[in-house]
Amino acid sequence: TAEVQAKAKEEAERKAREEAKAKEEAERKAMEEAERKAKEEAERKRTEASRKKADSGPTTYIGKIKSFNGRRNLGVLSSPDIDKKITFRKEDMPPGPPPKKGQPVAFTINEDLTAASMELLPAGSEPSKPASTAKVAAPTPTPPPPAAPAPPRPAAAPKKKVGAPPPPPPPPAAPAPPQPVVTQKQEKDSGAAADAPPSPPGPPPPTPPPPPPHPEETAQKQEEAGPSESEDFSKMRVVELRERLKALGLPARGKKAELVEKLQKAVAAEAHGGKGVAVGAFPQAPSRGSLRAGTALTGSSLSRLGRAGPPPHGRGAARTAAQAASATRKTLGNPVSFLTQELLMPELVAEQVVNGCPALAQASLEDLAATLHFLQEELQPGPVFWAGPVSRDPQLLATPASELADTLDWLEEFLWNQEWAVGFGRQGLSTAIQNQPQLLYRGVDALEETVEWLQNHGLSDAAVSDYVSGPTSVPYPAEPYPWIELLQLGSEALARGAAWLEAELDWPPEDVSRALCREPHVLLAAVTASGAALGQPRPGYPLPAPESNWKKFRTA
Repeated sequence: TAEVQAKAKEEAERKAREEAKAKEEAERKAMEEAERKAKEEAERKRTEASRKKADSGPTTYIGKIKSFNGRRNLGVLSSPDIDKKITFRKEDMPPGPPPKKGQPVAFTINEDLTAASMELLPAGSEPSKPASTAKVAAPTPTPPPPAAPAPPRPAAAPKKKVGAPPPPPPPPAAPAPPQPVVTQKQEKDSGAAADAPPSPPGPPPPTPPPPPPHPEETAQKQEEAGPSESEDFSKMRVVELRERLKALGLPARGKKAELVEKLQKAVAAEAHGGKGVAVGAFPQAPSRGSLRAGTALTGSSLSRLGRAGPPPHGRGAARTAAQAASATRKTLGNPVSFLTQELLMPELVAEQVVNGCPALAQASLEDLAATLHFLQEELQPGPVFWAGPVSRDPQLLATPASELADTLDWLEEFLWNQEWAVGFGRQGLSTAIQNQPQLLYRGVDALEETVEWLQNHGLSDAAVSDYVSGPTSVPYPAEPYPWIELLQLGSEALARGAAWLEAELDWPPEDVSRALCREPHVLLAAVTASGAALGQPRPGYPLPAPESNWKKFRTA
């Protein structure tokens, strides 16, 4: 009887398990069917919306130019009707001077969130807030109205003035204007004075005012005329100020206020004393961005320089000097010999460094010499200081000197040309780069992506200014806001730190943004906890090395 009961119980349990399994299978199939139908419905709606959008033609948005990088010829548009970022290139804009930040613009977009066509609007027009007035559907799939006047943009400038006359006739038609006057006199005299010498013509008609010059022509004339004493140098960037000083043969070191003062004195001396501009007692070594001797550089010419690329004698000056200095090093046969002779590395260490970095193994000796020359000239003289950074991260030496120069220019301009800039000396940058070389060789694009990530998470100039003046800021001479640490990590590592705070500590995104603005070191600690940190951001930071120096004082 007990065995029969046990078998009956087992049979009942087996049937219960089978029923539960069948029920789970039915629920799974029902969920899969519901998901499939939902996907099909979403795809149908998306296809229908795309078809309606294609039938109605492109939509024109009204917005503003949020930013524009003249060096990369890349900008960002913003509109109250679009939540996402719209990018555009200089080729998408009408011909003319480079755009300014905040200038109103009408544009259409592609599916990949890039501008399809653009038209600059007058400075007084503001973008419309309601979506009904900002979006205008084109009746036909023809190009939108803003793109139509793009080709004749240069000729449209003189037409803005009401009553402006047409341009003067070409040189071959010069004798044509006095001919109508003689013909009228012949008609009045009924041909009597046809054989007589022509009488002097009457007063010519009033000459119409000339058309307003194009902005680019005005900038070119200003460049040819030379620097003006009344020019406002405080609005120029640090890179522009240095180029102007180097063109005049003056030292180009220091912060923005010092550079402005030097340039104002030089321009005043040139205006009052002709060409007798005092040249610095110590000649400047060839440096990044240096121009030919005697060339004056203005803001407009610098923007054109950024669009056209570096001049042949510009950013390659450090490279040319390094090639000339390395002309006697032709005995170096491979990168291993270069590391052993130039950086004084042991041969075994040099072989390990070259084998671990294919880019360094494939680089030419001239490029390696140019990069090493740039590091010693601009950051830290002496090859012994760069042996350690190159052995830890050989990509620094494998990166071309021109790319390193662009990144160093960006870092100096961003860290120095700000109201809250303090403590960002060249020696501080050199120490940070020697400790974390990726800060320099990652390039300008990676730095701009990091700054964009910080801005998207609530950081602004006002927030940094409040932090600097607050009680939690780091005192001088260290920088008040940890820009070096944030730029070293990059956008990907910062994103991992923010995700760690949200996942492990259940922080909402608002708390992450608040910590970034008020206590940024919390985010740095989160990056370290997530495993995305690249090592100590500074030598001996935050704990001294070796660990025995501080572990023995730790309480149990």
